[in-house]
Amino acid sequence: MSEQRKPTSPLRDALRLFFRNKPAVAAAIAIFVLACVAVSGEILTGKPPTEEDRQQIKESIYVGDKVEIKRNELARSDPLETVLDEKLLPPFSRGDGTGKFYLLGTDHLGRNVASRLWAGSTISLTIGFLAVGIMALLGITLGGIAGFWGRERVRLPFFAMLLLALGGAIAYGADFDWLAWLLLALSCAAFVLQLAVVAMGRRWRPLAIFGVILAMFLAVNGYNQYIERTDPNGRLMRQARVIESHARETMVHTRAFGVDVKDIDDRVATARSRAWRIRGQADVEVMFSKLDVEVARFAFMENEAGIELLERTIVEREARAEHMDRIDRPARAKTERESVAREKESLAELKRATQGLKDALVLAELELAEQQARRELAQHDARIAEVHDATEPPGSNTEKLKPLQDERAKFLWPVHVAKLEITSAKASHAAAAREREIATQEEKIKTLTEKDDTKPAALDAERKKLASLKEGLVALKTAAKSAESALEEGRKGAEAGKELSAEQTKEIGELTLQKHSEMLERRATMRRDILDSFKARADTLFSSELNGAKLLSGHWRYGTYRVTRHFIAATLMWLGLLVAVLMIAGTAQGAIQDVKGPLQKLFLPTMTVDDLVMRFTEIMITIPTLFLILAVLALFERDVYIVMAVIGLTGWMGMTRFVRAEILSLREQDFVQAARALGVSDYRIIWRHLVPNAISPVLVAATIGVAGAVLAESTLSFLGIGAKADQPTWGQILNDGRAYMTDAWWLMVIPGFAILVTVLSFNLLGEGLREAFNPKLRGR
Repeated sequence: MSEQRKPTSPLRDALRLFFRNKPAVAAAIAIFVLACVAVSGEILTGKPPTEEDRQQIKESIYVGDKVEIKRNELARSDPLETVLDEKLLPPFSRGDGTGKFYLLGTDHLGRNVASRLWAGSTISLTIGFLAVGIMALLGITLGGIAGFWGRERVRLPFFAMLLLALGGAIAYGADFDWLAWLLLALSCAAFVLQLAVVAMGRRWRPLAIFGVILAMFLAVNGYNQYIERTDPNGRLMRQARVIESHARETMVHTRAFGVDVKDIDDRVATARSRAWRIRGQADVEVMFSKLDVEVARFAFMENEAGIELLERTIVEREARAEHMDRIDRPARAKTERESVAREKESLAELKRATQGLKDALVLAELELAEQQARRELAQHDARIAEVHDATEPPGSNTEKLKPLQDERAKFLWPVHVAKLEITSAKASHAAAAREREIATQEEKIKTLTEKDDTKPAALDAERKKLASLKEGLVALKTAAKSAESALEEGRKGAEAGKELSAEQTKEIGELTLQKHSEMLERRATMRRDILDSFKARADTLFSSELNGAKLLSGHWRYGTYRVTRHFIAATLMWLGLLVAVLMIAGTAQGAIQDVKGPLQKLFLPTMTVDDLVMRFTEIMITIPTLFLILAVLALFERDVYIVMAVIGLTGWMGMTRFVRAEILSLREQDFVQAARALGVSDYRIIWRHLVPNAISPVLVAATIGVAGAVLAESTLSFLGIGAKADQPTWGQILNDGRAYMTDAWWLMVIPGFAILVTVLSFNLLGEGLREAFNPKLRGR
């Protein structure tokens, strides 16, 4: 009688088959070693604290402050430390100056290659695992939807909502803003209709989940907006974004206008008319004048922000000085009070400069008003040009031209009055500035008088300067009164409809029509001085808002903002809102069956869910992934988290198709049909039966996906668009060594070998898991 074999579980059989695969076991051991290296790299690499840092920490503990020092007390190696005297040392070398042993040599800046490789393992593997987590989340979600509900048909409102949203995004990218907002508004209307159907169908759980997610989304965004409106740096950042947006619009409009101007300059047969050119040139001048107003407003706001920040710092330093007195630290208290005195002087200077910047803003707004009046005049001149050119010979139709020419004076007066307003404002501003200078000079003389060591000659010189300023003030006030009188006369003349004199008409002048080359130069200057400049300033202010809102005690002023405004937090919020919207739309597909009335006629069936998901997946597959990643990274600054998110968001398509195939095969199994016969809900069937049975194949795909993510990150870093310069990754080390291939072979071979071992190990592990969990491949 043969001995009966004990039954075993499928997991035990899979593990036994896996351990028979020696390459897969070796790959698993290699991955375990790499994981240990990555974890230790996070703990043991970085900048160790100096003796000064340690002393500062002790001092802060004693006085009750907090300090933030980006140092690692456990660090044994610094991947960013440069020793220029020990550049390009080969492996197993010892530095002459420091005596350090370099296991894998140094690079062109004298940085330790082993330390950089060690720290890079943490970043590269973290990106690989987290990116695959994003891929798995999207792939399992979309693949599960396509596999389980694939036979059901998408109702018309759901389908229209998706198409309208996609069309709105495309229109926005093509700069058709009005069309984009129209399509997005219609998409929102379709969603509101489905939300109403869900409420009428009494599907309270999806509504509650959607309400919670929407409330969290609005609360976080409202908090961010509140911080940016109340904090000085936040207001500056928003204004810089406004200037960047207006500058981009102006550049696009000027470029399109310049193309047609070039046709006119080249006398192309299909070129536009002279009247069109007059109108276009006037519009360009108004757009540039609006941009000048925004720039002047930014300068004024920047000064106000400086005042607010200095006032805040003065209060904090005074409180800090009082704290030093209480704990008997007179030297530190004296230092703080000296800093307060210096900052109060800076505050007074900023307040004096603020009025000048406010005057500049007023002048910019008056000049904008003048340009808008000139545009009205240009519109009238364009009508005259059209009538003039429409007759044969040109200008012969005096019956139509004469009334238009007589009416031109009505458009000349607003321009003349605007010029007088600018002249009057300049004169009054000059007088006010002189008064501020006199007040400052009087304060200076008062300070010198109170000092005992002031020389009489110096005091006399300051008094003579004061007298000279007062004499000049009289002339400036006289000029301001004269300009104000001229302005009043101009306004009365405009109201009475008087004729402008020939001299006044000559002062107004004609609109200057610029050539294409002049517009090209003007656009290039605007791009350099405004567009690129304020884009960089907005990015800098955003970083300052995230990392600089900090008290002198070391506490963060807006600690929550640093989290809610992070790229990852923003991505998760938008993904959560998207999932909630799709959940409501999906629930509405079934809820419409419980709603009686004409609404059912709107929910016509269209294409199947499987077709919708898979066609979208196929469209995404056709887009070159590398170019898509490059396009996304061009919109954001270089950062390891952005690289991770981009790789995850652009690599889910293969896993979606794989999960769909698995769900399609599992959906027809007997245990799923039995669960349906017992009345188990679809969501319970998915999470209790389908997901546990499909997780093994997904695990195999995810393991192989880690290798692809590590390779993608290395490719991006090698191209110089991956992580930051202070975030060493294997691809970045490869990029640094590219220029020294013949002189320092180890800079290319060592990180390349690390990438090879990692990718090969994950691929072998994935193949081993695939053979172990797939019965069809066992024993092959």
